[in-house]
Amino acid sequence: LEWVESICSSSHQNDVLICPGDISDNMELVERTLVAFKAKFADVFYTPGNHELWIMKPDRDQGIKGSVEKWRAIADMCQRIG
Repeated sequence: LEWVESICSSSHQNDVLICPGDISDNMELVERTLVAFKAKFADVFYTPGNHELWIMKPDRDQGIKGSVEKWRAIADMCQRIG
């Protein structure tokens, strides 16, 4: 996330970013990263990688029981982010 936040906020406002996933298994970190990308690029295209779909204790604590359910939560998050 530190690297993403260090990207110049004005240099890429007309650029498109394709993010092929594997940001993190942590949903909060994925969201923070995508929000940071959206602030720096005109458009961001993202697809979850296998790391995003790993089910960890924080996911289970939030009621996410499987990878398909986590994928749906990520899709909902992306809709909120825009």
